[in-house]
Amino acid sequence: LGIYIILLSLQMAGQMIDQQAGMALGEVFNPGFDMNASLSGQYLYFIGISVFLLMEPVNGHLLMLSSLIDTFQVFPVGEGIVSTNTLDLLQTLMHQSLVLSIKVAAPLLAISALISISMGYLGHTVPQINVLVIGFPIRAMISLIVLVFTLSGAADIVVESIPSAIDQLSRSTVL
Repeated sequence: LGIYIILLSLQMAGQMIDQQAGMALGEVFNPGFDMNASLSGQYLYFIGISVFLLMEPVNGHLLMLSSLIDTFQVFPVGEGIVSTNTLDLLQTLMHQSLVLSIKVAAPLLAISALISISMGYLGHTVPQINVLVIGFPIRAMISLIVLVFTLSGAADIVVESIPSAIDQLSRSTVL
């Protein structure tokens, strides 16, 4: 659940990206999650899964198996107890998830704000120009360019955040 929460933050970042880039109407139904998902969100989510499973510093499959074995040693089957430490851990994971999604989407959100300001300034100074007709393709093109440059940073953020999340999960099962 902890890893799933962290990986869903990438999907939330993609949702924010698509909202700001004007591509939110391209949502598709995802039967695996039984919900609508944005295209950038799905793309970032699958990048997160592939980074989690394939990149050498993470070794996600090994970390998850070792964490699963540790939980069976700490809590035998049928003796699980939900304590306040577990609730604090879930709160911390949700906080990390939100911070991660904002870190991934921040470059595009900043560029989108600059585009909105510049289009507002252009529309005010030159009222003959239809800002909606000019602004939408410019926003979509610049957003896609920024998204391409953001992908390497997203992979680095996943490599940094998932091992710390697994360590927190491991420490909380020992407590």
